[in-house]
Amino acid sequence: MIYLTYNDPPSGVYFSQATDVCRFLNKELKADIRLVALISLRKFFQNKKKIKAELSNAIVLPMFPKVLFWRMNRFILFLLFLWLRPKKVIARGPFATLLAMDLKKLGIVEKVCFDSRGAFAAEVMEYGVIKTRSIQRSIEKIEKRAVIESDFRMAVSNKLVEYWREKFSYAGDKHVVIPCTLSTLFVFETITEERIEQIRSKLGVSKDEVLLVYSGASSGWQSFQKTDKILGRILQKNPNYKVVFLAPTIPEGLAICEKYPERVFHQWVDHCEVSNILTGCDYGLLLREKSVTNQVAFPVKFAEYLASGLPVLISENIGDVSEFVSKNHCGIVFFEGSQTIEAPERPSLAQKMFFQGIAKKYFIKKTHRSSYLKILENLQAERD
Repeated sequence: MIYLTYNDPPSGVYFSQATDVCRFLNKELKADIRLVALISLRKFFQNKKKIKAELSNAIVLPMFPKVLFWRMNRFILFLLFLWLRPKKVIARGPFATLLAMDLKKLGIVEKVCFDSRGAFAAEVMEYGVIKTRSIQRSIEKIEKRAVIESDFRMAVSNKLVEYWREKFSYAGDKHVVIPCTLSTLFVFETITEERIEQIRSKLGVSKDEVLLVYSGASSGWQSFQKTDKILGRILQKNPNYKVVFLAPTIPEGLAICEKYPERVFHQWVDHCEVSNILTGCDYGLLLREKSVTNQVAFPVKFAEYLASGLPVLISENIGDVSEFVSKNHCGIVFFEGSQTIEAPERPSLAQKMFFQGIAKKYFIKKTHRSSYLKILENLQAERD
């Protein structure tokens, strides 16, 4: 069996959602699945080394240059699959899925599972993740084919399945919903008062101050302008609040950076250090604008915040997550148009341990073992 990715550079998200899924399926379900990654020629050898460091038997090949010519990669895969002779493919994203389905038409592959991490066409149109005009014009058809014609589907949220039904008239039930989970290599560290205060001391934050944290990239859907506006109101009313951005870069011109330079700071550390810093913070930030992309998403950082003992400040209508936060009392949902913003106090040690417990219960891959097993069973069943 093959897990196929196309044009996905190695990153924390990729390692959590691709290489780690392969690792889990092989170790826990004896799936005998192998990663095949088609990546850009740009920094090819550097990125290949990163992927192979995660999965030594991964096959990493250069993709045909430019997304415009994505279908040309089927010739590369045709030769590779003739050699490997896999019968089942789990494909991450619509392009990989259609490439696998092209091989299915040729009789090389029997079944294809579409692993969808979001509304791809919406990302392209709302945030310009692909600039090529011809792709923009055809992306909805590409995604629709991936949804309708694949043999099985993996969705990141129930909201995404609802989107499929409304947008693409998907009427089936051959799918599972698996949220973004923690890596199987993630270690749940014991949270103690001493550890929390040591981290806060290094960050220059006192016991009386409340520290909000944003951790992640600065993509368009992260909605920094909205975050800037909401945090501005919070910081104005609460002089004991501080904000740290754990991101490679943050947009220039954020009002809170200019207005509160001593209370808002930016720090970028190695990925392995992020969880430790999060433990010393008080609330994780998931404040996003209203868009289709966000309405069907399941932010990767949500599980990481909880695993580090953080409740979450989140906008309404963020995939399944906003409702989860309300139902499980693990944060505060900010409603659009609200004139007041609740200023939470620092969570106690007991509360931090409670939030970490939620992560252990809901957001490790073993929790979703039955769903992964259902994928394998459907792919291994006799052809329909």
